[in-house]
Parts: sequence; C-alpha cells; structure tokens
Amino acid sequence: MFDETRKYKETGHFFLKADGDLETSCNASKSGNGVFIVNQLKQGRIDIVLIGSSGKIQKNGSFRKTDCLFNSIVKDPQFGLSWMNRIKKENIDGLDIYWYVTFNQKTRDIPLFVQSLLMQRYFELYGRLPDWNVEF
Repeated sequence: MFDETRKYKETGHFFLKADGDLETSCNASKSGNGVFIVNQLKQGRIDIVLIGSSGKIQKNGSFRKTDCLFNSIVKDPQFGLSWMNRIKKENIDGLDIYWYVTFNQKTRDIPLFVQSLLMQRYFELYGRLPDWNVEF
C-alpha cells in the first residue's frame, strides 16, 4: 500500500492472535529503528489500525538503545499490552504487524519522518487517521 516502504531492505512481519504472546511472536529488529504498520484482520477484512515509529533521534544523531523497533512494539505500554486487550475486546481475528528499519548504517531516514509520510498517505486516502492512532 505504501510505496515509501519499498526501499527498506531490513524488514519483516509477524502475526499475533488473542492466544499468542507478543514478546515471543515479535521478530522486529532489536537494534534498528524504524516504522511499523499494524493490520487488523476481522470478519474477513484487513484494515490498517496503527502506524507507529520507534525512538526519537538525539541531537548527536543517535538513538537510545532501548528505542529499537522490538522494544517500541513489545514494551511500550501504549502498544504492547493494549494490543492483546484490544484483540480480545474487539473480537479481532489477529494482527499482522509489518516493520521496516529506516535508520541504520546504510539508510538514514528518521523514523518520525517516515511515519509522517505514511500518515499523510493514509490521510490522503481515507480522510482520517488509522483507528488506533488517536492523534498525530
């Protein structure tokens, strides 16, 4: 859906169901920073429900080690625990989470910048933000 993500070489995705474990299911990078897109599978439909990013770049051009994609998905209280609760509460069949490392030795795209591009594309298509993105 997003052409902007095609250029990233370090990427992957994983599937999460209500009876799954987010920490063991998540295969996102533990060293890279980037963006992730959460797709909801519900009643035969697939919808993007969240576009997120990991970490904020520091003044010196680095990120805190704890700001990696894996930690942003699994350990951020805004996401991790609430995802499991939402799957159950909203009768979601599963989540398909795609992640992209946008900032590493070869690629220097700031995650928040890429997230902004993706949010803009989504907004252009649907006239609103994804359901789980409360604001941007």
